[in-house]
Amino acid sequence: MEEPAFPEEMAVSVVDIRMPFKSMVTFMVKWAIASIPAFIILVLIATASLSFIGGIASGFMKSDVTKAKQAEEEAFSKRTEQAVQEKKIFIGMKAADVLRSWGEPQDKHLTQIGGTHIETWRYGGETATHHQFLTLTDGVVTSISGAQG
Repeated sequence: MEEPAFPEEMAVSVVDIRMPFKSMVTFMVKWAIASIPAFIILVLIATASLSFIGGIASGFMKSDVTKAKQAEEEAFSKRTEQAVQEKKIFIGMKAADVLRSWGEPQDKHLTQIGGTHIETWRYGGETATHHQFLTLTDGVVTSISGAQG
């Protein structure tokens, strides 16, 4: 069956709607109420889409961050083991690793400021010129003074 062809002069254009004011208000209120479920559905779709996309993106970012963190921890561990073998100390080294490298200090002095523990460890000979001092903040070396042996 063939579609009928309509000339352009037969096109319909609405110029005016004659409707009593009360009927128009009722119509608009019904229209607004009818659009609420559609709006809710659109919000749910948008929220689900964003959380899905966000979950995928954060999964990729967490994976990259985790790999970078693991590589950093591995490099720090290697540096620490090398320092312990060479009987060296470096800023950022943990207290347990200092003990493995240099052993127990001759003296320890503890200061607590709020929740922060600051320790000063003294290593070295009998004369003041051969002493090494380590400052550890919350169990991590933050300062080294004196020559390392």
